[in-house]
This record gives sequence, structure tokens and C-alpha cells, in this order.
Amino acid sequence: MARSTTVLYDDMLLRAPRLHTVPLPVVPPPFYIRACLAANNNPRALGVVDFALPLTQALAALSADEASRPATSPPTNVLRIVHPLFPVTCFIQVTPSSGNVVTVYDVLSTVHATFASPVPASALATLSTFNQQEAHLAAQERERRGQATVRFVDLLDGATCFAGMNQDEAQARRYVAPGVLGIDAHQAITWILNTVDPPAPAAFQTKGLGRYQRW
Repeated sequence: MARSTTVLYDDMLLRAPRLHTVPLPVVPPPFYIRACLAANNNPRALGVVDFALPLTQALAALSADEASRPATSPPTNVLRIVHPLFPVTCFIQVTPSSGNVVTVYDVLSTVHATFASPVPASALATLSTFNQQEAHLAAQERERRGQATVRFVDLLDGATCFAGMNQDEAQARRYVAPGVLGIDAHQAITWILNTVDPPAPAAFQTKGLGRYQRW
């Protein structure tokens, strides 16, 4: 009797439908940004990086050794950077300038080049009327003429200095794919760029009055 039960059970296993295996999605490892590029870093690590200046002046304090270091750990061959003041259709994509790893220099030089680039008309049209007017005024002031080309640096409201990068999934989701539950496959390599106003000239840095001079 026990043998018959065993045979019947084995026969049922052979007849049972087999489920197909479902491949799990490839989950990229967490990426960590290099300390000199992190938002919580001491700003003296790079000096004042003002993207409104020519590149050689903006990166004057960046050593050759630090410039050549991988921007992330583990290294990657692409980074995507978003800025809170940019249109949601505009990202900064960083790729290696040489080799196959994105370096600190690649990040800073690509951001600088992007800031100097014209804003596409279609992207500019997605901004509010007020922000469009402010961008046009900033461009006119920068170029000192009436018909000036609006560039990405003109969208920053004067905050042209590098203040590091951070990862915030909820915040990045609003910039990359508004209204979507997840941003996309590049979520792990998407970083939010922070910028601040340039420091005031020394003549205006009076103790107790911040950036303004005592009269």
C-alpha cells in the first residue's frame, strides 16, 4: 500500500505543470560621489568654482590629481545631472573625455559647457512667463545688449557657483519624470546639482553685516 502511494505521488509530480522562471531586473549597485563633488563637502576642497567664468579660471584650484579621479565609486561611464531650475526636459549627461570612466574633471567641465549652451526654445517655453522674462533679462545683462541668447547660466538667478551634488530619489523624480512612480533605469546615476551665489567681494564682507558694507 505504501509503495502504491509513493508511485501515485511521483506520477502526480511528473504531471504537475512547470512554472516558467522569471528573470529578476538588474539592479545597479549604489553609487557614491567623490568627496570633492558631494554637497556636504567643505567648499575649500575645490575652491570657488564659478561656472560663469572661463573654464580655466573656474577650475583654477582643481589639482591635476583630483581632476583625474573617478567621480563615483564604483566608477561609471555615464552620469546624469539635473538642476532644480532647469526645464524638466533638460539634463546634463556626463561621459568620459578620455578612457571609459567619468572623472571629476569630466563632471565639472561638462557642467560648465552646459551652462554656456543656449537653452532650446522648446525647453524655454515650458518655463513660467515670469521665469522666461527673468532669463531674458539675465541674458541681456550678461551680454550687455538687447537681443541676447538665453543660455542655461541665465536660468540660475545668479547662483552660478558649484555647491556639490546629492542624490534624492523623491526630488529627482520630479525633475526627470513628473507624475511617474519611478524615474527610469538611470536612477542610480542621477545626481542633483546645487549652485549658490558667488561670494561677495572682500570690501563688502563687513563683520555683522554679511555681504553688505556699512555706510
